[in-house]
Amino acid sequence: MSDKEIEIRLDLKIDEHGFFYTNMDISKNDLSKTAYNCKVIIDTGASTSLIKPHLAENINIIRYGETNISNPLSLERERTNAYEVNLSNDLIMIPKLKCIEMKDLLYPADFLIGINVIKHYDFHWDSLNKNAYMVFRNKNHDV
Repeated sequence: MSDKEIEIRLDLKIDEHGFFYTNMDISKNDLSKTAYNCKVIIDTGASTSLIKPHLAENINIIRYGETNISNPLSLERERTNAYEVNLSNDLIMIPKLKCIEMKDLLYPADFLIGINVIKHYDFHWDSLNKNAYMVFRNKNHDV
């Protein structure tokens, strides 16, 4: 096995709201059930990753706990479920990603990748060409 580090570039799209996103599969940790081609927003302003409740229910993700979150829209603290999921596409897999249940059901995505994931990878934005991408390396991070 080589010590050479492998880099994988994941090109991102920009939606009509200005969010960076990609499409990924979201699955239970045991891979027994998967939601395919989900819209996943990369949000550099979010401290943690979020999943829509209907998606967690549809793939039967079992919560491992609860936590309190601050809702930036209402400024109130709310109780929410905590989960662990796998995110994947043809290029990468992010296993055992910790996330919490999204409270804003109007948010234009199924899943939101927050800083708890982004901090382990390189995020690039070329404002001149309106081009965004993330670089993943073959390091194993606990996210």
